[in-house]
Amino acid sequence: MKKAVLVLADGAIFHGSSFGVQGEVVGEVVFNTSMFGYQELITNPSFAGQILVFTYPHIGSVGMNNEDGESDKPHAIGLALSELTQPSNWRAKESLESYVERWGIAGVCELDTRRVLNHLRKHGCQPGVLSSEPMSTRALIDRARWTKPYEDVDLVATVTTDRVYAYPEGEAKQGSWHVVVMDFGICRSVLNTLVALGARVSVVPASTTAEAIMGMNPQGVFLSNGPGSPTMVAGASQTVASLLGKIPLAGMGLGYQMLGLAAGLKVVKMKMGHRGGNHAVRSLESGQIEMTGQHHGFVMEIPKGNKDVEASYRHVNDGSLEGIGLPGLKAAGIQFQPLGAAHLHSFYQTFARWADNRFV
Repeated sequence: MKKAVLVLADGAIFHGSSFGVQGEVVGEVVFNTSMFGYQELITNPSFAGQILVFTYPHIGSVGMNNEDGESDKPHAIGLALSELTQPSNWRAKESLESYVERWGIAGVCELDTRRVLNHLRKHGCQPGVLSSEPMSTRALIDRARWTKPYEDVDLVATVTTDRVYAYPEGEAKQGSWHVVVMDFGICRSVLNTLVALGARVSVVPASTTAEAIMGMNPQGVFLSNGPGSPTMVAGASQTVASLLGKIPLAGMGLGYQMLGLAAGLKVVKMKMGHRGGNHAVRSLESGQIEMTGQHHGFVMEIPKGNKDVEASYRHVNDGSLEGIGLPGLKAAGIQFQPLGAAHLHSFYQTFARWADNRFV
């Protein structure tokens, strides 16, 4: 294998071997602690514009298949991992290596990911360059430092749909209640959960106005997950503010942050972010601890004096806000993605009850 290097804006350098396409990519370097589901992560629009470091040592062992992607294409722009393994799974249609080559993604393997992880935990996630080109490390460091900060880019514009469509596409309209999904970078598993709740789902671009959404006669509006900072998505928080109180709203991930902005909350960039399938959150209503999937680098804070918003979940490790409720306005949001039978989670159940006027 050809040599490759991962260089961070603060000057840290990590050497490995190249896989995928040869070349150079620039983006925010983040890490994910999940032990499984790399296909779902690579295809999750929430990782748009990011170089994804896997902390689990063996990546590729189940290959890539046609069913598990969260979208139809990869969104992480670069991959960094320890050991690239060959697939040994009956569902595999191709190897991870051939998949990234086909999609034009650069990767680095044989990397000391523990060292990368410790550095990012200490110094924070930051811009970086993944390169297999014969360039000086000084030039690569400068390239990383000159990169526009991740929080100053509208990444939703790169992943949202450009048309209105019904989900699942090509099937007759079904469902007992109609939900419009604002696509900030929607995951297929979330759409499937809404369908499992009995909803008829319409997906619209992130730029869709409140008037256009209400003109579709929905019974609820779902604000999807997605990449980047909520403050950079032009007009979205204003649209959500216009919908608030007129129709039941549910937000997840970036959509939760959009709801928070509309309700007067403050957004703060995190040092490392929460990215993994092992994040514990506590329900402030029941005290129950839940294990969740998370893919975000920003948190919301409720300003002092804001009596309209109720905190519903907090992260067990750092105490950060993980969920809010505005029950009087029939609106709620969670930062995380419920694991397991997601349609049974109280967040989805409450939204369905508000929208469909029935217990599900």
